[in-house]
Amino acid sequence: MKRILVLALVASLALGIASFAQDTSALADSASPDNARGLALLASNERAAQKWADAKQHAEQGLQALARMSKADDVSEEDFAKQKTQLSALLNSVAGFSALQLKDYAAAQKYLRPAVEAYPTNVENVYPLALAYLTATPPDDVNGLFFIARAANLVSDPRGRDSIIKFGRGRYQKYHGSDQGWDDLLATTKTTLLPPPGSPSSGQESSPVELREGQTPQEVEKVLGKPSDTITLKGNLVYIYPTVKVIFENGKLVDVQYQK
Repeated sequence: MKRILVLALVASLALGIASFAQDTSALADSASPDNARGLALLASNERAAQKWADAKQHAEQGLQALARMSKADDVSEEDFAKQKTQLSALLNSVAGFSALQLKDYAAAQKYLRPAVEAYPTNVENVYPLALAYLTATPPDDVNGLFFIARAANLVSDPRGRDSIIKFGRGRYQKYHGSDQGWDDLLATTKTTLLPPPGSPSSGQESSPVELREGQTPQEVEKVLGKPSDTITLKGNLVYIYPTVKVIFENGKLVDVQYQK
């Protein structure tokens, strides 16, 4: 029963639906400091009610409890790892978004970044993360501009996308002195999911984390992780993620489709 509840909660919040968390508030009220699932329910319910301080506190407690959570005997190692990944992303999302509302920008960055790294196509985390970087004092323009451009590529509503692009272009021009290069950043972030590890903010040297034509399923999994589902369409393998489909032909990536 607990497993069903947490999976339903993760699915509902991924779709932007708060009603599930509200309907299960009675269960969440009994959350103990060692119950990561219960704390996730409680924090999500408080986020839906805009009780930002409470939501942040209980999400942080949930992350601590998650580190101590043990596997049930009837759950496989693979399923347990998947549950922990989903719960971690959810708790980080709630903690980070709540911190942003409280103008605690350092905490917002701390929690939203791993939520985005876990699910880099979820604009509901990508856009707040961009704001957390850009509205901090001082702002982190390097990361903020990357993620605001990334958010523009993920938003399906044309007016929303235009608004984000206008805002991003203005911030880019303020930082660089002109908007030259903004269109290139938009094009890059269409397929580059995270800032390259070799960028100034990372201090690491590696290849960009991106999807490219010709990649194998194994290479795509290194970028996006295991797909939530796989299907075969007209003889072609299709990886399905929450907001994106990756299509392979003869074992090579040929198309990426963002789902509305």
